Amino acid sequence: MKFYEKFNLLMNLLNIPNNKLAKALSVDPSLISRWRSGSRDPVKNSTYIDLISQYLVTHANDKQCLYELIRIEPINSHEELVEALSEWLILDHVTDSSFVSNFLSHLTHNTSQQPMAFMSDIIEDKPSGKKLSVEVFHGNEGKRKGVIRFLSAVIMSSKPCELLLYSDESMNWLLEDNYFLAKWGMLLNQVIAKGHCIKIIHTIERHSNELIAAIDRWLPLYLTGSIEPYYYPNYQEALFKRTMFIAPGIGALTSSAIGDVESMEQLYYHDANMIALLQKEFDAYLHLCRPLMRIFTEQNITLFHELLYEFEMQDGDLTYISTSPPLTMLPYDSLCDALNASNLLPDKIEYYKNFYIKRKHAFHEHLKSNNRYDLIHLPESSISIANDEVCSPFAYTFLHEGLTIDKLLFLQQLENVKKILKTNKRYHISLAAHNLPSNILIYFKKEIGVIIYKADNPLIIFAINHPIMVNAFESYIEDLSDNLVKSDYDQHDVIQEINKWINAQNEMH
Repeated sequence: MKFYEKFNLLMNLLNIPNNKLAKALSVDPSLISRWRSGSRDPVKNSTYIDLISQYLVTHANDKQCLYELIRIEPINSHEELVEALSEWLILDHVTDSSFVSNFLSHLTHNTSQQPMAFMSDIIEDKPSGKKLSVEVFHGNEGKRKGVIRFLSAVIMSSKPCELLLYSDESMNWLLEDNYFLAKWGMLLNQVIAKGHCIKIIHTIERHSNELIAAIDRWLPLYLTGSIEPYYYPNYQEALFKRTMFIAPGIGALTSSAIGDVESMEQLYYHDANMIALLQKEFDAYLHLCRPLMRIFTEQNITLFHELLYEFEMQDGDLTYISTSPPLTMLPYDSLCDALNASNLLPDKIEYYKNFYIKRKHAFHEHLKSNNRYDLIHLPESSISIANDEVCSPFAYTFLHEGLTIDKLLFLQQLENVKKILKTNKRYHISLAAHNLPSNILIYFKKEIGVIIYKADNPLIIFAINHPIMVNAFESYIEDLSDNLVKSDYDQHDVIQEINKWINAQNEMH
């Protein structure tokens, strides 16, 4: 790869705009554009290569992607990684000229050699392979028919299985026919409704919009909790493309293509041995991939509780966005009263008490060396909150048992918010000037990842640490803060605003 190819790949991979790097290097953005296009290279003996490497390493959320790209083992030293990246950027592939000498020498000394005598014996040995029953479909229209054949067979199967899906071919076969696109979605929904689940390897190459588009296209199915998405972390731009749709024990649809040219033949296999071999091929590739995100539903909510605790305990400034204060602001005794008044079984009550204690511990431990920024919204002060109304349901959806939290407990939460604001300078609260999404909670750590919790039915939680997605959420949070939070707020103003809201509520009763 030439310098401009490597440089452009890194800029896309790390999602760095030209103007930001240009500002850091004190150069015009047009120079960065010329470097990326290959119309101009930095002088190899100049300081630009080192400055570029320094900036890229500093702004890489996931250093692992750099290790994999330049093919080195992980190293602890920031300086060593900068040096390794600089060497990789300026190193061109140099062909050893001795190859030509050896090649010509072989031609010179072997021109009179005759074919081996036993070649005729080899020709007479004509092995025959196993004949399989295969259905063949042609072109993009054939691929659509083949997909319908494949998904229909899965839907008709009485035994649920795990579908294995991968394709890095052009998606024109799917996107060029709106009627089929709708039918594809309906068939996949039927597959999931029949109890099948899907393991998919997404193709993510140079551009971040490929990842965003893939997630957007599959999001309705992600909400079912039946999709397990993965991606291959290293950059690849293969000439030969491959599609494998496998339903173990049922059938498999495969095809191949060159570049973006549509594949000529789609092969649908019935043979159990062939399906098993294709599954092994898929599993071998899956072994090299990483989870694109972890998805949690009601069925595995306790696994999410474990992840959330680990997430909160990890170092890194945390941003929390919700319509109400976090669960840890509720007094322990009040939580116990609410749990005891519920219809929960005793072991569930004990579980949630312990869960609260762990979260409370994580909250205070995190604040010892990290900042926390909570963005919440209070209802208009002129609106009275009835005593029997669930005032802050969102903070309790982690319990997922429908506890009733009344006005008194909500006010207790706010009093705890004020107390921590006064005693811990690392804790920050912003009051949104407008409504936040009522069914969404977000936890964000720049170097760790993001958790998105959708509280209404169907309950679904996404845990994401892919750097492109984390960067997208960072931009979203910055935009949200700019649009919803008063820019001149400080923590004293926040406390005064909370007091004003509490007094307004008390005056109404």
